[in-house]
Amino acid sequence: MTQYDKDTTASAVVLYDKGVLDARTLNFTRHYRIKILKKSGYDWANKVLEIPSKSSVRGYTFNLENDKVERTKLTNESVFQEEVVEDFYVLKIFMPNVKVGSVIEIQYSHFLPPFMWKFQEEIPVAYSELELQHNTYINFSKNMLGYGRVETIGPDHWMTRNMPALKPEPFINSLNNYITRVEMEIRSINLPGVFYRDYATDWRQVYKTLNDSESFGKELDRMSFMKSEAKDILEKYSTDEEKLQAAYKFIHENIKWNGISRLYASNDLTTIFKKDKIGNSADVNLSLISLLRKMDYDVRTIVLSTVDHGMLSFAVPSLDKLNYVVGYLKLNGKEYLLDATEPDLPMGMLPNRCLNGNARLMGEYLNEWIDLTPSDKKYKESISAEFTLDETGSLTGKISCERADYAALEFRKELKEESNEEKYIENLEVKYNGLRINDYSLINKDEEINDPVKEEFDVGLTDMMDDLGGTVAFTPLFFRVSYENPFKLENRIFPVHFKQPISKNYVVRLSIPEGYSFVNLPQPVNVALPDNGGKFMYSAAKVNDTEVQIFYRLEINSTIFVPETYPYLQKLYSIIIDSVSKQLLIKSKT
Repeated sequence: MTQYDKDTTASAVVLYDKGVLDARTLNFTRHYRIKILKKSGYDWANKVLEIPSKSSVRGYTFNLENDKVERTKLTNESVFQEEVVEDFYVLKIFMPNVKVGSVIEIQYSHFLPPFMWKFQEEIPVAYSELELQHNTYINFSKNMLGYGRVETIGPDHWMTRNMPALKPEPFINSLNNYITRVEMEIRSINLPGVFYRDYATDWRQVYKTLNDSESFGKELDRMSFMKSEAKDILEKYSTDEEKLQAAYKFIHENIKWNGISRLYASNDLTTIFKKDKIGNSADVNLSLISLLRKMDYDVRTIVLSTVDHGMLSFAVPSLDKLNYVVGYLKLNGKEYLLDATEPDLPMGMLPNRCLNGNARLMGEYLNEWIDLTPSDKKYKESISAEFTLDETGSLTGKISCERADYAALEFRKELKEESNEEKYIENLEVKYNGLRINDYSLINKDEEINDPVKEEFDVGLTDMMDDLGGTVAFTPLFFRVSYENPFKLENRIFPVHFKQPISKNYVVRLSIPEGYSFVNLPQPVNVALPDNGGKFMYSAAKVNDTEVQIFYRLEINSTIFVPETYPYLQKLYSIIIDSVSKQLLIKSKT
């Protein structure tokens, strides 16, 4: 097979995927085969799995060489298993000798059922089956999710055939939230006379489990060495704002985030601080929480699932779905969500990976849901520009761009990815053909991350005037706007998910010489989405005979738009594209 006839675009296809939980041994075995069809499908030959216990693994890569099937065995050196915490392992499998046309076969077994079974992937799945044989030893919940059709064979026994690939759509938080799957959560295990354990019967039990964990609650209580640091901060600073900022700075200076999202500390935090100086997200944020508690702040923990890990269910308490922890502090009537993993992240803001619906605010007497959608932090961008047309037809001007909150965070990350400022300017001139940047200044790149970052440009614009024969046309809204509607699909399956609310303002003033005039200014636009979901305003008005001002404002207040409201959002962006594409017509009176 050189291509999959039901989806000729597929880079790989799952041929067979079967998992069985043995009722007698409580061992779960998965047998998996995949065909690699293109080089872009090579990644599907490797697996990264989250499983509840250590696994035994065997596998082969099959290739057809000169009409003979050759088999390459998976070696132990290509299998990695890490115990993150008790009852949670990460299994990594890297298959050998992978080529276009390879068939990969993997079989692995572990104690207890998996946390999740996917009937669907981002590639087609020809056959998938899951059987959880009935037993009286394990009490676990099951939650079927997704949009694909699943056939029920019997109690806790499901099968799918020819499941299509899950295709990404613009502005979704994670495909993992919409993939067809069954999630399993162990509530208790009872082996009579041998072993009994409660897990996640309710959220209070989840809190107790975390609080009793050596790598979570007990680790928070152990950090005695933070007492002197807390005392130093309290003596040096007077206001709460200064004290919190100082705590953040101390954490940033003493522990670097390694890019891994975890719910549990990877080691004892004293060792990480005094020796390793690097750790996962829990190492960083549990340290911050402990420091603030020793500063006498009543900081609670918020446990959540990151965007790429899927959303939490209101109906099903889950310990397995949690993979991140941040702090929560209510101070002087204001709520702070505390994450110190990124030095560019202002205090009180969560990184985009955490903006995933709702999370659990944990406490001994009170557990409650908390909405992670930013209420007072948006993607804020304001641009003002002044352009002047001279009698020779040359355009010069100044552009000022200010970014705040999440727009500033994103921009600071982009700047760090650029090799230098000259390269950044060069890329802008390539992106906006005809833009010549004569002078550039950057204000507050990383001095005060809580404040906006600003750019100032002195520019010249060449070849940006269209000659229409006696009249010229200029598109004033060209900088940092898109001329393409991101919502092209006629019908939307998945909800549209914006990371955070959006606020964009654009003001342009264009001056023309005496003897020139503006022709037929564009009509104003003022539209709004239902239920205060957002609005867009556009206008072009004369200031006087030689000056015109264009005003553009976009506000997106809701972060989630269900498929039923998708047509309104699609129409709004169609109106936006039409407005920013409008040209100003200018002609000479002579």
